[in-house]
Amino acid sequence: MQRIRYCLSILFIFITFLTSYSQENSNDFKALKKELSDYVQKEMKNYNVVGLSIALVDDQEVIWTKGFGYADKANNIEATPKTIYRVGSVSKLFTSLAVMQLVEKNLLDIDDPISIYIPEFSIKTRYVEKGEITARNIMTHHSGLPSDIFNGFFSDEPKPFTSIIEYLNNDYTCSPPDFCFSYSNPGYSLLGCLVERVSNKSFIDYTKKNIFKPMGMDNSSFELTSEMERLYSKGYVKGVEYNEPGLRDLPAAFLHTNVLDLADFIKMTFNNGMSNDKQIILAETHKEMQSQQNKNIPLDLDLKMGLSWFLSDGNENWDYAGGIAQHGGDTYVYHASLMTLPKQKLGVVVLTNSDNGAKIASKIARFVLKRTLDVNKGLDPPDVVKENKTNKIHYVKAKKKFLKKFQGDYLLGTTPVNVIAKRNKLVSNYGGIKIILRMNDKGAFIPRIKLFGFIPLTQKKQQVKFAEIEGINSVLLFSNNNKDSTLAGIKVTKSEISDIWKKRIGKYTILNDNSNFKLVNDIEIFLNNDYLTLKGKDFTGGTVRMLINPISENEAIVEGIGRSTGYTLRFTDNKLFFSGLKLKKIKE
Repeated sequence: MQRIRYCLSILFIFITFLTSYSQENSNDFKALKKELSDYVQKEMKNYNVVGLSIALVDDQEVIWTKGFGYADKANNIEATPKTIYRVGSVSKLFTSLAVMQLVEKNLLDIDDPISIYIPEFSIKTRYVEKGEITARNIMTHHSGLPSDIFNGFFSDEPKPFTSIIEYLNNDYTCSPPDFCFSYSNPGYSLLGCLVERVSNKSFIDYTKKNIFKPMGMDNSSFELTSEMERLYSKGYVKGVEYNEPGLRDLPAAFLHTNVLDLADFIKMTFNNGMSNDKQIILAETHKEMQSQQNKNIPLDLDLKMGLSWFLSDGNENWDYAGGIAQHGGDTYVYHASLMTLPKQKLGVVVLTNSDNGAKIASKIARFVLKRTLDVNKGLDPPDVVKENKTNKIHYVKAKKKFLKKFQGDYLLGTTPVNVIAKRNKLVSNYGGIKIILRMNDKGAFIPRIKLFGFIPLTQKKQQVKFAEIEGINSVLLFSNNNKDSTLAGIKVTKSEISDIWKKRIGKYTILNDNSNFKLVNDIEIFLNNDYLTLKGKDFTGGTVRMLINPISENEAIVEGIGRSTGYTLRFTDNKLFFSGLKLKKIKE
């Protein structure tokens, strides 16, 4: 009897401990949810974001989901977890999923030339000996295809995405396959064509039947159905309602969905490809999709790409949590961030309906993951303050003679920057901001910017290095406490501009794009510091500049490396052809 009482006492203590622990844990998470909600509302207010929805997933459970602000401000309809948004390039995860399902059915091989499955696809190339365009290098953004086909990208009546084949056949590749990371939306439209050819179904029907329906994603589609319209959020620009037009590159960026459906997708990725007791994708296939594909691409440096999944984050180092798998998405007014930590089985999705959502979607997702890792998982990020003290900057007095070898003209993306050697430092100007580069004892340069021309601000978390990679004089940017490096730009040299090209200097009007929403507009060719330059306005109203290098009397190439570079400009019958656009010089 005494033994029984003893056992009961132990059991009572154990139950009391569990109850106490559960209550404490519950209270901690309740406080965390309030902290996260306060943070979201503060960021929305700071950036004038009208509506936002969020879902937080822990393995097979949605542990927090909430809507903030409005899906329709004029009619006082609040945003909820059921609110449907466009999710931009998050769409690409589902297009790749469709491709890999067809691989499992032995209907295609992602290492075959894509022309085997789409015989009429025959884009021109200057890199015949450099390899083939395949589904694999399209999914990793290493195909060399153009970043965008500007003509008809947005439209109230977009052409079918299959029209991308004709556009590409009239264009050139921008770089050799498997040369460097260069984001491509047309590539994913080509994958959509591949899915249709191999499955003998329309892309919309295939994804609905084989992906969305089996996962119970009933509010997800690459078209906005009449049933979904009642939950669809309006879009906003500067807080004012804006009706965003349709999009041609549907498989790349036109998925409509909500955070609850995307939470189901995240749960599938944590469950070895299983959802609702259905095998959506085999575990080994999913593992391949989230395995680094670009280890042998020197110019990619520390960028890690899976099949559509980004396995690195330029703003945060997630090694302490076992690594990240993520994708963002942006249209004009809709912005999305889907981030997962596969080893922790923790994921978050943030969807917004405002132009400024681009500034907070990923920022909020990172904050939510970090705080949940801390409170729920007991995982703290590395002590950055301690690391910074350990890695204290030690400047060296580099001689001007030594620094002169770094002088010259560089392209950071498509933005031209001139670097000048002065006493003990390099000096540059980027977008009107003066930048001073001082060398440290590790051979890197620490940037100091001059805000408003006179307020100094040292960027201690970033370093710049100059290096030759694959024979290319490159600028490397180190972030995340100098652990991750990316290719920021390359050095360029001036070429002689012929009289023929000088006569082409002037303003141009677009002849074949009647959309009210043009991806680029107000195009002009002019000389800038003896560089032939193409200038235009992008769809946000920002100015885009591209250096163009004539390679013949009638062709020129947009200088640079990576996204939005390598385009070919062609002159035929006094017309300029560029990224699907047909332009004519305006007589002055």
